[in-house]
Amino acid sequence: MFFLKSFFLFVLFLPIGFIAVVYFARVPAVFHRAMERFVTLLPFLGAALVVRRLSVRMLDPFLLTGFATAVVFGLVFQLPVLIVTLMTIVMGWMGVRFSEHRS
Repeated sequence: MFFLKSFFLFVLFLPIGFIAVVYFARVPAVFHRAMERFVTLLPFLGAALVVRRLSVRMLDPFLLTGFATAVVFGLVFQLPVLIVTLMTIVMGWMGVRFSEHRS
């Protein structure tokens, strides 16, 4: 049943995605710039949500360092998104490994 559900959803949403891409290409350039700005500011939204969920005592400096790395390398140095994502993942992984060894 899981396969059938996934297959039918795939068959349903794939053409809808293609249609959405065609219509998205036709919207004005202002909309494209607004979407680029939204994607650029998305790490700030993620950081705000995480900080809101954590208490001050539990605040993990490695988690915040990962978000700060994404912001600095993504916005200031204008590195490609894949490189910023990989650097953030590696820093988060290193932080988890360090905190495991520390405790």
